[in-house]
Amino acid sequence: APTGSRLNRAPFVAGCSLLYYLMSLPVVMSARAAPVAGLRAAAAKTAVGLAWAGFLLAAAGDAYKSVAKRSDPSALVTGGPFALLAHPNYQGEQLLWTASTAAGLALAPL
Repeated sequence: APTGSRLNRAPFVAGCSLLYYLMSLPVVMSARAAPVAGLRAAAAKTAVGLAWAGFLLAAAGDAYKSVAKRSDPSALVTGGPFALLAHPNYQGEQLLWTASTAAGLALAPL
């Protein structure tokens, strides 16, 4: 946790605020967009599907790691989704946020 005066923590708080603002932009863009058809609609639907896949991958990675660490907290987790990906929880989140941004951009007015 940061120490010192509140003013010293201002850059950290501002950075977190900017991060969450940018993470919410695809949702706002999608909600405000006029209906689209054709290639843009297909791209948006594909991106939303990929975002869900990323969410499920991250959740599966976190769940598997939590169960595996119960028996031995210091053990390296190499089974389940970790047998296929080094960090499925982080890679799932990367896919989630990248696809969410792509969906927002596909629906953004040109």
